[in-house]
Amino acid sequence: MDEKPKSVRDRLSHIREFFCPILEPFSEEQIKKEKKRSEKYSRDSIQTAIEGLHDEKSIELMLDQAEKLFTDEGNRLENVERKCAIITGFSGVAIMLSFGFIKILFEKSNIGLLDMVTFFTTFLIVNIYLLRALLYSVEGLKRKGYFSTTEKDILDLVGSNHPKRHLISVYLENRVKNFSAINSKVDSMQMAILFFKRALIAVFIIALAYFLIKIAITLFAYLSTDFVRLIHCKSTQPL
Repeated sequence: MDEKPKSVRDRLSHIREFFCPILEPFSEEQIKKEKKRSEKYSRDSIQTAIEGLHDEKSIELMLDQAEKLFTDEGNRLENVERKCAIITGFSGVAIMLSFGFIKILFEKSNIGLLDMVTFFTTFLIVNIYLLRALLYSVEGLKRKGYFSTTEKDILDLVGSNHPKRHLISVYLENRVKNFSAINSKVDSMQMAILFFKRALIAVFIIALAYFLIKIAITLFAYLSTDFVRLIHCKSTQPL
């Protein structure tokens, strides 16, 4: 008895997701997991974990890998912000062009009712999607609490017993701290892409429906004309 309602909810959820994606908040379990991860990879915890490591080659390897991990995370941040900037530009231009198009369209007095309804519906639906895409992409460009290696981290090496181990802890701690901020930007970017795609899909579906209706009206008018002509010919034939 419980499976059927669940199945219906899933179907409704998929339908809702298709028309209007929603960014789900983090669950309590995910928040606790992220907090534990931050505590596990804090600077003090990392230095304690590698305190017994004295082999210079291993330390050099760990430092090199930690620096690469931190650099890769920075590159991921730049890539996300670049995509958000592109979506922001495209969405903004598309919204401005649509307003210009609809203004020119309504200035024409000879536009038909079907054309007016179709174009206005397209304008409304598409701009809702584009506006959501624009808002999410702008959210992805906002500055967040991003941690990087600072001058203080370098000066702290002076009083450190082992500078390389200290740098390892700095790189790893900052990478873990940046994880939430970068993932938040990734979520915003993905939502912006989803809404931008749905704007394109909406244009395609409405345009397809419009042309099918036009074809149906034209075909109906053509068949109606032939039918009237046939009736007229039969009525004019001599008995």
